[in-house]
Amino acid sequence: MNDTPLLLGLDLGSTNIKAVIYEPDGTSVARASVPCPTHYPQAGWANYDIEELWLTCVDAMRRAVSQVEQPERIVGVAVGSFGEAGALLDANDEPVAEMIAWFDQRCC
Repeated sequence: MNDTPLLLGLDLGSTNIKAVIYEPDGTSVARASVPCPTHYPQAGWANYDIEELWLTCVDAMRRAVSQVEQPERIVGVAVGSFGEAGALLDANDEPVAEMIAWFDQRCC
């Protein structure tokens, strides 16, 4: 039984959402990539459904974790994302609108 801790990295990219599990020395032991669900309601517009985005993140993490024999070894998670996009939430932390993608052109 291996007791080396593992770390999970989640990268929310505008093309793919990737989950990679690493040993502390940086060796990758599992990975998964799922296309980012981007919506284009009209020419020049691009946005994300926040719930769909979350479910895609969960899917990527589950796919990566399923490749690890002892997932309880995962002791930390780091998240990187498209920082230029923001989610508007109400007082109950529920989304009030779709998230506009960083490359959306409606303001230009």
